[in-house]
Amino acid sequence: MSAHEHPPHAPAFPDEELAGLVHGLLDGTLTPEDRTRLAARLKTEPAARRAYVKAVELDAMLQKEFPAAASDSLPDDNTLEKTPASDATRWPVWAASLAAILVLGLFVYLPAPRAVPGSARSSTTTSRETTPLARVTRLPADAGTHNGKPLVLGQEIGIGPLVARNGPLQLTFNCGAVVTLGAESELHLQSDMQACLTRGRLRAHVPPQAQGFLLTTPNSSVLDLGTEFGLDVQTANRTEVHVIEGMIEAQSLATKVQGTSVQVRQSEAIAINRKGISSVPYDPDRFVKLFSEIPLNPVEGLIHWSFDNTIKNRINDASGRHPLWIRQMDARENSPHIPLVPGVVGKALDLSSSEPSFAGSNSHGIAGSNARSVAFWVRVPADKTPTNVLNGLIAWGMWNTSKKWQVMLNINPDAGQLGAIRVDVADGQGYIGSTDLRDGQWHHVAVVCPGGPGAKIGTHTRIYIDGRLEKPTGASKTDIDTAAHAHNARTITLGRFVGYVNPQSKMGFFKGQIDEVYLYDDVFTPAQIQNLMHRNSLD
Repeated sequence: MSAHEHPPHAPAFPDEELAGLVHGLLDGTLTPEDRTRLAARLKTEPAARRAYVKAVELDAMLQKEFPAAASDSLPDDNTLEKTPASDATRWPVWAASLAAILVLGLFVYLPAPRAVPGSARSSTTTSRETTPLARVTRLPADAGTHNGKPLVLGQEIGIGPLVARNGPLQLTFNCGAVVTLGAESELHLQSDMQACLTRGRLRAHVPPQAQGFLLTTPNSSVLDLGTEFGLDVQTANRTEVHVIEGMIEAQSLATKVQGTSVQVRQSEAIAINRKGISSVPYDPDRFVKLFSEIPLNPVEGLIHWSFDNTIKNRINDASGRHPLWIRQMDARENSPHIPLVPGVVGKALDLSSSEPSFAGSNSHGIAGSNARSVAFWVRVPADKTPTNVLNGLIAWGMWNTSKKWQVMLNINPDAGQLGAIRVDVADGQGYIGSTDLRDGQWHHVAVVCPGGPGAKIGTHTRIYIDGRLEKPTGASKTDIDTAAHAHNARTITLGRFVGYVNPQSKMGFFKGQIDEVYLYDDVFTPAQIQNLMHRNSLD
């Protein structure tokens, strides 16, 4: 820690329950029920909000001093290195100043702009500064730069300063938060859950799945209890906050008035300066508007298996060009029977039979390090033992040359969260989420990879469970290089481990149900993931 940095005071939690809830959120171990409990307490208890802000500031400072990195050497299928919950599963965040705007968007959902196929897909590299955190989704002419380089519409950008010369310039963060900058503004991206506005104006909207999104300014702390607000950093010593929707609690961090706080409701505004906090005229028109999703390009390269369109022993996709067939174990012949059960929408594929089976296709998956997204519903039996050894939910590529793309359930507790979604590109080289899905309930899963030259599984993979961005519990720095079209490459399969080679073994098969599978050769935006989950459509 430099001589100019002073850690925030340790938070004084009102009770042990709150301390456990806050630490669980920071460590990435909070259950959905606990998250709801924490949100309720933050909404109604000022003391809880103050302790929460202090905890986030302290955690951020520690993350800056002791950053975590993905491992170079990762284990095979049984020894994938685990990232401790107290280390890299936390948000990789830090305080850019003694100021924070903690946004807990709890109520309203606003669609984010659509992905732009191919416009800047190759712009990402493996450096820490360019690990994808957000996508540029609105960009006027000569709008600005990121890390000193001109911005491109659709570009995935990472850590570093973004300077908006012209506005409106809009970003959609991986978590789903949407930020629109006005002209002559500067925003420093720090993680997919944090950024710092150092000058200018922005308007922010945080949907429910982005709860915990953090913004910083030079002189204030604002806890947002609604979903939309405007922020105006006029000088290093003066910030204005205009609440457009919901409610916030603001706190001055000036030395003489530190700890002073006030609640600000919808259609109210405040100024925060060295003297404290005061009311100012509410003026939402000074902030550039947020833009809803606009289709910039038609969605191409999309495969959708609904399991509602079957002809004899064939499962058709929406286009009719990528059919699936059911096979049992390593049988060469297609099964005449398609196991279907009621699903989330219509019928679902049932792979829970005692006789292992899977769905195979003649379709090649996405090759190399090209962008890709997969989304589906899955129901995993409520079995707390790792019985689904070497299972595969959706997979393709070369299993024996470490050039595969496989989405599966993690079955190794030393690798990461047991029962969480795991994405592998080589033997044990992958990325593991944090939610155990073994509860017998339907869950929506989305895996997104923006790809690009030098893309690595540990930095260029995002997992969303039930619409919420996951924190990783295991990750490697292995290159993504899927051999989809190589000789002997496995075509797309559902329900079988890509490396299955023993026709006498019943291991390697998924036991459960799968519904509404989408495969896309670009990036699903957070809004599109919400649409798939709630409306079974990208639009």
